[in-house]
Parts: sequence; C-alpha cells; structure tokens
Amino acid sequence: MAQSPGPTTDSVAALFTKYIQSNTDKSIVLLTDRNIYMAGEKIWFRANVVNANNGRLDLTFRNLFADLVNERDSVIDQLVLDNIGLRTDGAFRLPESIPTGFYWIRCYTARQLGNDSSGIFLYPVYIVNKQLRDESQYARQFERKMAGNKGFNPSIHFFPERLTGIPGIISTGVIEIRDAFQNPLLVNGALMDSKDSIITGFTTNGLGLARLTYVNNPLEKYTAIFYWNGHVAKYQLPGVDKTSIQLSVTNQTANTIKAFVTLEDSVAADTHTTIMAVKRNNVYFAAVGAGEYGITIPTDNFPGGVVRLLLFKENKTLVSERKIYIPKQNVVAEIKTDKNKYTGREKVLVHIKLTGPEGNPLTAALNVAVQSEGLEQFQGIEASTVPPPGEILLDGWLSRYSANYSAEDIDRLLVTRKSISQRPADSGLSVKLREFDDNIKLQNLIGNITDRKGKAMGDRIVSAMAKNTGAIFMDVDTTDKDGIFSLAIPQGFDSLQLSLQVTNKRQEPNLTDSITIDRFRYPIFSTPISSKQQFLANNSNTLALIRKYNTTATAAFNDKELLKPVTVNAKLKKPLNYDPSKRLNSMSQIITSDKFRYGGVNAIGWALLTVPGVTLAYGDVSIFGAHVDLSGHVTRPLLVVDGYALPNNGGILEYLNSLNPSDIDFIEVLRGAEAAIYGVRGSAGVISINTRHGPDMTNLGPGNLRVVDLVTYHVCPKFEMPDYSDKKTKDSPFPDSRTTIYWNGNITTGANGETDIIFYTADDAENYAVTVTGLTENGDLVYKRVTIANTGKSR
Repeated sequence: MAQSPGPTTDSVAALFTKYIQSNTDKSIVLLTDRNIYMAGEKIWFRANVVNANNGRLDLTFRNLFADLVNERDSVIDQLVLDNIGLRTDGAFRLPESIPTGFYWIRCYTARQLGNDSSGIFLYPVYIVNKQLRDESQYARQFERKMAGNKGFNPSIHFFPERLTGIPGIISTGVIEIRDAFQNPLLVNGALMDSKDSIITGFTTNGLGLARLTYVNNPLEKYTAIFYWNGHVAKYQLPGVDKTSIQLSVTNQTANTIKAFVTLEDSVAADTHTTIMAVKRNNVYFAAVGAGEYGITIPTDNFPGGVVRLLLFKENKTLVSERKIYIPKQNVVAEIKTDKNKYTGREKVLVHIKLTGPEGNPLTAALNVAVQSEGLEQFQGIEASTVPPPGEILLDGWLSRYSANYSAEDIDRLLVTRKSISQRPADSGLSVKLREFDDNIKLQNLIGNITDRKGKAMGDRIVSAMAKNTGAIFMDVDTTDKDGIFSLAIPQGFDSLQLSLQVTNKRQEPNLTDSITIDRFRYPIFSTPISSKQQFLANNSNTLALIRKYNTTATAAFNDKELLKPVTVNAKLKKPLNYDPSKRLNSMSQIITSDKFRYGGVNAIGWALLTVPGVTLAYGDVSIFGAHVDLSGHVTRPLLVVDGYALPNNGGILEYLNSLNPSDIDFIEVLRGAEAAIYGVRGSAGVISINTRHGPDMTNLGPGNLRVVDLVTYHVCPKFEMPDYSDKKTKDSPFPDSRTTIYWNGNITTGANGETDIIFYTADDAENYAVTVTGLTENGDLVYKRVTIANTGKSR
C-alpha cells in the first residue's frame, strides 16, 4: 500500500528510546591468550560485562564469576572478579595432575543465573598433560563414548520469516536440524503436504540450516521429512498466525536491502507501521508505511556486522524483527614491529594502532598475547562451534569466520536469531541471588562467638592479622550482644589467610569458645548440557579434531616442559622436615617437630631450652638472660603464633606446654638482631610457633588461634618474564624455552588510538604470533594477528 521514508525525528527517538529501555540484556565478553594449554600452565584471560544495546562496559553488577570446569562439570578453579572496580582480568592455574581433555570456562553474573543459566558465557579449552601421556587414552575414551550413543533423537526447529496464508504471496523460513548432541546435521529432505506430495526439497548446510520457500495453503498441514543413517524424522511446520504482522527480506545487494511488510487477514488493512534499522544504540534508517508494502533500504551508511531491522506497530509495540549482515569491518587494526627478524633474548617493540573505517582513531581496551606460532593453530575449536548468542559475540565471530560461509549461509543463520521479546525493566535481584552480587562478605570477615552450650558471647575481643600479605595487617572488633563481629579484609591479595584470636576484655584466651564464620559462597549450578554440546558433539569430526590437537600439540610445544631439567653438582643435604616458606630469618634457630612430638609432658618447653641462649630466669623463659626495667618488670620474649603476636603477659613456658605437639610444624627462635623485624616488641627475642592446622574454625582449642582461608576478589597474578636489558640476566646460561612470551590484559589505546608494548624473545628459533584482541569504546570486538621471526642463538 503506502510507504513514506520520513517519520519525524521526535517520533523515531521516542520509539527507539522505548525499545532500548525494554532491552536490559547483558553480554559477557571473555578473551583468553589461546585455547590449548599444557598442565601446569596458566590460562590468562580478561572478561567484561557489556550492555547489549550499545556494547559498552556495564557496571550494573558488582560481582562477575569465572569457573573452570571439566566435562563432568566438576569445578577445577573458581574466581570472583570485581566488575565495578574493573578488575576483571585473571588467570586460572592448571594443576600439574590435570588430565588431558576438553574443559570449559564459565563466566556469568547472578542475574544470568536467575534468568536463564543457558545464557551464561561458555568457552572451550583443550588441555594436554605431557607428564601423564594420556592423550591417546583420552581419544580412546571419547571414541567409546561416541560408540555408546547410538540413538537418534534429532532437534528440529522452524524459524518462519514470512508465514502467510494470503493467496499469491510466498511463505519462507529456515529449518534447523541438529542431532541429540546439538551437532548440526547435513541432510537432504523434502517438504510434504497432507497427501504426501512433495512441495519442495531442501539440503541443510554446515550449520544444519536450510531455507524453505513455498506457497502456503492455510487449510493444509506441511511436514518436513528427512533420512539420516537409516533413520527417518518428521517435523510438522506451524500454522499461520492470522493476527501477525511480519517483516521479511527478499534481496540484499552491496548497497541495498529489499524488505516487505505483510499483514495477515485479521489485521486492519490500513494499519501503520514503522521500520527502523539499528545497530546497538544508533538508528541508521527509519520509514513509516501503511498496509502491506515493499521498501528498498539503502545500506551505504550502515556499519559493518549485524544490523537489526525492527518493525513497530502504530501503538509502538515491536511486532517483528529481522537481522541482516553487512560485510564491512568497523575496526582497522595495525600491528607493526621495529624489525622483521629478531635473535634470542632480543628486545621487541610493537606498535598497535586502531582506527575506524574512515581513519578515525578508536579507543579500546586490549589484550595482547605473544606465543609460539604453533600454539595459535588451534582455532578450530571456536571456528567449528555453533555461532555464539548475542549480537556482540556474533559480530566478532562473523568478523573472524565469515569467509568460511556464503552470504546465503549467513543469512539463514540470522533468520534463526530472533530476540523480539520485550521484557520489562529489571526490578532487582531476588533475595536468593542478591548475596552473590554483594561484596560485604568479600570485604569483611563476619562471624559469631558462642560458648560450649551455644550461647552467644558478647564483649569478646576478636583480633585478626594477615598472614601472607607481605606487610603486617591487623584489625580488632568486639562482639555485640549476639556474639557477632566484623573485621575488614585487606583487598588486593589473592588466596588471603587471616590468623584469628579470641580473648575476653582482660586479653585472656577463652579456651571453650567456638567461632563460626559466615563465609562467602560461590554459586552452585550445573552447566546446561545443550550449552556444552554446542561446542563438543560426539561425532567423528570431533574425534578427528581431538587427535589432531594431540598430534599438533606435541609439535607446537616442541617437547618443551614448563621447566627444563637442570644438572647441579652439589653435596646432598638431608631433606627438610618443615615448611621453610614460613621461616622469618635464615640465621634463626629452628626446632623441628621431631624434637618434641614424642617427648611426653613438657616436651615443647624442654626442646626450647636446648636452643643456645634460651634459659629459665625469674620462673619463665628468657633469651640471653632476663630483661628487667627500673620498676622491676621483666620483659619476656615476644610469642608469635602463625604470624600473630600474642599479648606479652608472661607465662610462655606454661603456654607452650599446653599446646598439642602434633599440631606444631616447627618453632623458630629469633635472638638479638634476628628479631629486629618486630622492632621494640622483639627486644627480648621472639619465639615463633608455626602450626599445621588449616581453616577449621569450629573449636578454637589451646591459645584460641586459628587460620582462616578467605574468598576475596581475584587478583590477577603478575605475568613473569625475564628482563634481558640486564646484562647479567641476558648472559644467564639457563635456557629460555618459553612458549608464551608476553601477555597483558590491561592495555588501553590513547585518544590517538595507539599504544606500544615491549617484550623479549626466548632462545628457540621459531616464529611468534602476536595476537591483539579487545573491545572498542563503540562495542566492536578487536582481532588482529601478525607473525614475527626469532632466529635464536644470539646473546
């Protein structure tokens, strides 16, 4: 009927604003340094929550979770990232004993768990354990699993683009066919009517998709039928919705799109509709029409990637949507090195520049990985998977892999990607999920003190000291009438431990008190099987892929171990029977547990008195004699337990002999200058007791002291690499056979769209792949890779 490409600016803006406000979806973008690893390595990554409307960073949620799980969904490692604080880079530490196989990184917010766990970000990685040498075993296990799944239960869906009963107008849509493991099926089939007459034939593509085009008789029932491996499958297509208003695309050229609006019988013939072409939060075309009409939409000014065509009814309701793909690049990335070839342990300067299609500089958050080129040959995992959900991730996927598919293949895919539902704005997290997005327990140690009968104990003094921060941290709180206390947790440290002690107001330990910690808990859920299966289907193609990875991994790592064996000529020393990492001073005196564990009553005190300089004076232990001030007060050695200094009230020998010898790893005695790290408090020497017990907090036991392992925001470890600008380091005889030369997940281009990085090559003569990934301020994914050569052997 009628169509006019000129709605008012105000009406379009109001309509688009309403649409944006109704779409509260978030996407997670997680980028790793690669997708194949050796046991014992680190998986370096950067994750971001982005707004689905504009692709920009979203700080609505405080906590972002990242898990590494195996095929059985067992958690290997779990991290919580500070999204609001923009500390979302990190590393999973792979155990030396982790078996060869496929693993998945899950990344999600509490909102995604509450809405639909199938929408979480899932990324596959493959891990090879060269120590276990179980690569072939894994392939055989996978083959047996494949052989055990003989059933045929296909998943079939039909996505109508225009399903109409109007005479003379062609109906069209896309049928998707996958097996029971969500593996796309390549099959031939036919569309048949109720009389078993063939209306049209079809063949699915590598994505399991086929377009059906036919004239639909509303009085008929149509069935798609196909055969696969001796099985037959039938699927009845849906009927016509007589109240629908539909938007379809019939032709796309380099500069235009031909679109049609179709009204079914029950819709008024003069109904007005508005067509809008949008990408994220920008409108690139708008037109108003009445009734049924066709329209040619110019696409010269459209950005590259996925663009949404939206059709609104006159009451401003979104009634139809069609995604199209514009084959343009929105980001031009340049990576230039200061040389074409390098020698071993040589400095490399890399210049990165990002611009838009018209040469305008782009600001972006980038991740840069430099690795042996062989490790970058495993892109088959991502390339061979089902395209990811969400416009931003799909944009990035198509940008990298669109050359693998025809324009028709991509168009079929986009017909299946419908997101027409308009949900109301978020009303907040449920009470059940709110604690997963709360930072109170991540920044505070909360607990309560009770006596042996379970009665809350008020006015108890709870002291905490950080054990492994590299600097002394202390905090004290007094329990309230309900026995509850709260202590601030120092931030910026991973795997934090705190030593706790509970005393009364007179600083006397209460040996019968119990303490309960209200810990932060990670979400517990099962990964939807369909989500994993879209990455790893049980078929011969996957098995071939596994065998390829196992073979190529051996060549890529070039038989390298994480650390090369080193031959050292030295006299054999007796193995240590204590943990030397807890030692405070290398010149101190150490009393190991074998000196007192089986000595009976007072064994610890007697063992201490065997240390030179330790004596009894004025009824208690002294070091180098008793220290008596002018008032006659005797200063005793400072007593330290698991890094926490106890109140110095004397009674050291009595306290030591009250301890359970089997609970002690070793005792360290610091005398004279050795105790200087404790300042004035250590003027009479220090006796440091290191216990064996871990985080069990139920019963405080002797001394009322326990160590608490806490969940805090993950702190990305520093990526270690040698500094060969130092001549001594460069001349080191130890071989440098690193496969990952450089990783940085916190690089930002300046206002000019440029940045520089510096690293040093390793010893082996090989090519390096410099891979730059990231997210621009406009919400576009960045991907660029170049190769540089290292000839090795020059120092």
